Amino acid sequence: MNSLERSLVEKAGYDNGWERSSFDADGNVVLASSRHGYSALVRKGSHDAEWSVCFGDGFPLNELRRGFPANAFSESEALPWDYQLLCALLRRAAELGIAVPDAPLAAFNKELEATMAAEGITKGTEAERLVKQRIGQNHYRNALLSYWKGACALTGVDIPDILRASHAKPWAECASDSERLNVYNGFLFTANIDALFDKALISFSDEGELLVSRRVKEEQFAAIGLRPGMGLRWIDARHVPFLKWHRERLFMANLRNRN
Repeated sequence: MNSLERSLVEKAGYDNGWERSSFDADGNVVLASSRHGYSALVRKGSHDAEWSVCFGDGFPLNELRRGFPANAFSESEALPWDYQLLCALLRRAAELGIAVPDAPLAAFNKELEATMAAEGITKGTEAERLVKQRIGQNHYRNALLSYWKGACALTGVDIPDILRASHAKPWAECASDSERLNVYNGFLFTANIDALFDKALISFSDEGELLVSRRVKEEQFAAIGLRPGMGLRWIDARHVPFLKWHRERLFMANLRNRN
């Protein structure tokens, strides 16, 4: 990779969520960011690929594959064939980097420690509980915005002001902050869908198919933003345990309690 090519890769990284760059011993570009703990090694490609991009250990490459052509990847790396695709891949990789489970927790812990020190809050107090909830919910919403590309997981509506971070297993029921801030323990929904999910009037199958309570009449669907055959825009295997909890502990319990 010559100096012009390296400069081009550095610009692609800087413009798309990877503000740090360096070079390895072979002159390849190593991209990183202060917003997450991953790195991306960008090398000159071969055959039809202009570049080869290999992400650091633990990076959710299967998540990155979603929404891109299958031939833009090998088993272990991304293979963009032009600059536009390189930028799109890096941008989505950065979004995932700040959304996958460990990143929101790390950012939350850092802000919580600083806030408690600045405000003189003692551990184990009601003040700590309230500040943890406020900071945690803010980080959780930001993570879901990144993961779902700024659009509702069910409807695709992309108006940020009406999007809510909706937990499958509620905040108060979670055993740890890690569970509360796990991006797979919830969805980004418009306010009306969030209310339906929160009240267990809707849930989802393991395949992401919309399930609607018998308490909601079909003639009401259109008025509340539902239609037959709806489903989540995508679903990962890591959503499934949380959805199962929501269905069994909230959705089905809600139905039983109304009978």
